[in-house]
Amino acid sequence: MISLRKGVMLVGVVGVMMTQIFAGTIDSAKLLDAARIVKGRNKSIGDGQLFTRDCSGTVNAIFAEAGYPLASRLNKAYQTGMNGTAILHAIAESVEVSDIQPGDLVFFNDTYDRNGNGLSDDVLTHVGIVMQYDRSSGSIHFIHYNTWMDEIVEQQLNVIRPADKSENIILRWPSKNDPQQKRYAGELIHSFGRIHTY
Repeated sequence: MISLRKGVMLVGVVGVMMTQIFAGTIDSAKLLDAARIVKGRNKSIGDGQLFTRDCSGTVNAIFAEAGYPLASRLNKAYQTGMNGTAILHAIAESVEVSDIQPGDLVFFNDTYDRNGNGLSDDVLTHVGIVMQYDRSSGSIHFIHYNTWMDEIVEQQLNVIRPADKSENIILRWPSKNDPQQKRYAGELIHSFGRIHTY
């Protein structure tokens, strides 16, 4: 639950209440410039700090590189045992597909079988940052940490044609022990979100 009142954010995360005074608003152009700086790295480094080598660490590194450190807003939530993607989702304002802007976050489900039960029931398993969005075609370029490539990369998905293999990267790789049918980025979208303040 997110509530904004006079620059104070109250976020209820698994029974933990955090209060944060905002330092300022986020300029999406600076965020995109920072994303271009970290692209191609195989470590999540932003503003000289090393973050976790995964998708949420990459998002945190990009925000830090842009001068928008999120760590103070996230530290207490990490202590609850939530994964980094779920924490970013908890502090982001929900965005409709019709309102997606560069700098928004894109969240995914079922990019891997996190709980190991062979079912498609793993929520908020991956996150990236939207770099560009073509509303007419549904094409989105987003930057994220690609585990298979071991690199921060910019790749593509499509919200109009979510299962089109020419328009979407594979986010869940097939294996003989994995019955998951949906594998393309567009099929695995959970939601979009925007972080306005830091």
